[in-house]
Amino acid sequence: MEENEIIENVKGIILKYKTPSYQTSNKREVRIRCPYCGDSQKDSRAAHLYIEMKPPFKFYCQKCSTSGVLNQSVLKDLQIYDNTLNSSLAEGKILSRKNSGIKKMNFLSKKIISNVSTENEVSLNSLNYFNKRFNTTFDSNFLEKKFKCILSPMEFIEKNKITFYSDTYNLNTAIGFLSYDNSHAVFRDTSNLQKKRYYNLNLFPYEEESIKSKSYTLSSNINILSEKVNLVITEGIFDIIGVYIHFFLGTENEKNTIFSAACGKGFLAVINNFIRLGFLDLNISIYSDSDVNINFYKSLKKSSIYLKNSQLTIFYNDKEKDFGVS
Repeated sequence: MEENEIIENVKGIILKYKTPSYQTSNKREVRIRCPYCGDSQKDSRAAHLYIEMKPPFKFYCQKCSTSGVLNQSVLKDLQIYDNTLNSSLAEGKILSRKNSGIKKMNFLSKKIISNVSTENEVSLNSLNYFNKRFNTTFDSNFLEKKFKCILSPMEFIEKNKITFYSDTYNLNTAIGFLSYDNSHAVFRDTSNLQKKRYYNLNLFPYEEESIKSKSYTLSSNINILSEKVNLVITEGIFDIIGVYIHFFLGTENEKNTIFSAACGKGFLAVINNFIRLGFLDLNISIYSDSDVNINFYKSLKKSSIYLKNSQLTIFYNDKEKDFGVS
């Protein structure tokens, strides 16, 4: 099948099955509602997920930043079940690999060499910054294993042969954290002197095989066969670390609990991620900044079939910027 035929097949089936769906004015993209964040809760016609109409059919949501390429897993999330579309995508992937010139990298199989740092001035400064911020006495080994912490960012980048270019952000005065799937690193300035407090680095920018996630999750041992798994969510990384250290660490409630930060992707995107992984009975708690109106969480429940029948507990932080910061 020629590439133009593949594109027309993909476009026609998506426009047929998805409501609402729109072809952009330049006819190079199709726009549909995002299955990961639910798009706007006020307008059922809102659609923020753009699918590029050429192999390998990359997509990106302008609302929650979910991105990837169309494959069988994504089609299930979109609730599109069509054998013709599966065949077209399979042919499209072959075409894209042959002709696009894009280097393929699979972050799920590409091993992160190590986020274990040697003891140096940068790593010691990061360790001291963390312990002072949370009033703890953790060693570097615990931070790197439990919190997926990058204490010496430039050393991490050099060890793992990551491409990094920036004339404005100094990683030698930053502490880093690996995202849920190791596809991103989020760096936080520790000097309070840089213009940007945060710097997000896509570790494998040419990866197109899977959906990459900027969300962050603490390392935890979870019994997936247990009756109930707890999911604790915050907006930011320092929030979830503070919640874990000061409310859960060393308590019975720490067991069988997933601790995750949305990192700008939206709470619903985090919840849907764990549902796709098979956690179908989650006890969900959101630790929220008090500037978020309670109506936001009411609309969140209405936007998800799963949440409509689930208990959602909201805790408000009305005193500090980050939870549990001393």
